[in-house]
Amino acid sequence: MLGHLILNNMNRTFISFLLIVTSLFCGCKKHQVPSVKIIEDKEPKALLISKKQKIEVECLLPIMILAIGDKLVIYNEVEKDVFSVFGLDDYALLYQFGSSGKGPEEYQFIDRNTIREYKGDLTLLDRYRFKKINLGTKNMNVVSSTLIPAKIVDLSGFTLIDDSLFVVDNRSIKTNDEIFVQSLLNPDKKVAISTYPYFNEKINCDQVERENITRKSMASRRSDGRICLLYTHMHRIKIFTKSGEMINNVSVGPLLAVADDFDVESAKLFTGQVCVTDNYIYGLNINAKEDELFLGKNKTPFLEIWDWDGNLINVYALDEEILGFCVSEENKKIYATTLNYTNQILIYDLPKF
Repeated sequence: MLGHLILNNMNRTFISFLLIVTSLFCGCKKHQVPSVKIIEDKEPKALLISKKQKIEVECLLPIMILAIGDKLVIYNEVEKDVFSVFGLDDYALLYQFGSSGKGPEEYQFIDRNTIREYKGDLTLLDRYRFKKINLGTKNMNVVSSTLIPAKIVDLSGFTLIDDSLFVVDNRSIKTNDEIFVQSLLNPDKKVAISTYPYFNEKINCDQVERENITRKSMASRRSDGRICLLYTHMHRIKIFTKSGEMINNVSVGPLLAVADDFDVESAKLFTGQVCVTDNYIYGLNINAKEDELFLGKNKTPFLEIWDWDGNLINVYALDEEILGFCVSEENKKIYATTLNYTNQILIYDLPKF
């Protein structure tokens, strides 16, 4: 009798062990939810009114705009002359460059989200080459073109931290790691930081669904490499050191809850583009659904200003729908592009806050 009891207990223990092991290695396990700070949304402090500035170029799809030194650069996603360079003092066109193709002076595939200013140069990812471009008064010059090692197969979300490090999304459904800090030259040197939020088993076990719901903009502070993540479908920000230590994890309002599928088309859009300085994080809150954009429905986007500790400093309403934007704290201006005017840019005075 005693032997049977011992045997039954052993069987139950073994079955419990198998259940635990199976739960760990089969399917997608739930995440350990990190501490999230919930804050209330801020009402816009003021409505910013733009000045319309005519330019000499017809921009049909001006995705990005950057202030680099004494120049303003617009990335227009077309086949020829994708970059237009203007003087920042009078907005006169200085020159254009960049055409699609496989030739030595052409660009195969520019990742629009990688177009940034770094140490006075224009930087971008052209398929598997990271390029630094110096912008002269009359022409441009490619300073360097670094081939990303072939072992780094996924460059989704590429965001430069410094001369040797960058951040990329983790697209593998096998892990909960959200992003990697990766060496530019050594493919084996990478550190996983952040974890994907948990929504439900269906979404978190499907790569496409998980990517859709956690679409984000990333940027890095030049002075110390801090990394910020702002989400398109969640009103949320995460900030990390470049070594992966979390500084803050903030949700504006309740966390996003999804019972079953996530309908991207009907979901409200929050952060579009992000512009950062050593002082602040500027996020463009689109404040509309995807099918409402640039249709004359008078949707009012917001400019949200965060500090690098994850505090929401202020919110401002903008009088126009914005496609791309950048901030010059030196000139106290916000420069923006829109689909509403193909030969004009928008200029806002940067408010005091």
